[in-house]
Amino acid sequence: MRAALRVSPEPDPVLLDVEARVGSPSLPLMLLDALRRPPAGWSVEETLAVSRERLDAPRAEERVVALRNVARLAPGEEAAVRAALREIVRRPRAVGGRESFAFAQALDGLVALGDVEAIPLLVPMLGRPETAPMAGMTLDRLAAAAPLATAQFLNAHPALLAGFPLLRADYFAKGSLRASAGRAEIGRYLRREDVSDAEREKFFASYLQRGTFLVAGIFTGPARPPAEEGDPAAEVAAALARWRGDAAMEPARQAAERALSPVDAENPIPR
Repeated sequence: MRAALRVSPEPDPVLLDVEARVGSPSLPLMLLDALRRPPAGWSVEETLAVSRERLDAPRAEERVVALRNVARLAPGEEAAVRAALREIVRRPRAVGGRESFAFAQALDGLVALGDVEAIPLLVPMLGRPETAPMAGMTLDRLAAAAPLATAQFLNAHPALLAGFPLLRADYFAKGSLRASAGRAEIGRYLRREDVSDAEREKFFASYLQRGTFLVAGIFTGPARPPAEEGDPAAEVAAALARWRGDAAMEPARQAAERALSPVDAENPIPR
């Protein structure tokens, strides 16, 4: 299950490299960036034709901007765009150098497309110092952009984040206990035998104190703080009330009690 295409139609405010420095794009890159929408007198197909010609460009930064244009103007080609973005991410030959912009923006594209099937590509990068910060931030943003699809994927592949259990808790905490589908996936996660009490407690702590990365990217557009929704403490209490009597959820109830007690005394854990 994938999230809908969310490539921003807005003008791109900055070109950023992996260290969030303002980039100095070449003239060809600037011209390619301008084709994110058809110029006056151009059709969509004419505009796409130029971008498609650059999909095989030797410079990865040109390819990633061309992919953004294709994603924006031809949403039916999402599968091909995802595959090409993964290929750029798979080979970050010079993170911190000339390829930094392409690497960072390809990651932004995976978030915009809700590409949870890229998670197995990102997880090994958590173990490498040169890619760990960007991989961790991308996984967090991806979980926030496609929370249900992320939870379903991680439950279907339980070994993926076995080496990073507290990060896994953070990613599941991007989901919602309000909706039945999200609540079901979170319940499935909390019942898992490979999830420790410490990880369950981290899940509830992260759910109660939500945070997110604010990132400007050529796919997702300007950085914006998320809209505040609901009362996380009340949502936790309501979900545990639904799970009352389920012996498999007793460890989760105890973890929630430890996480919730200093946060909100008005929403006691159901006994």
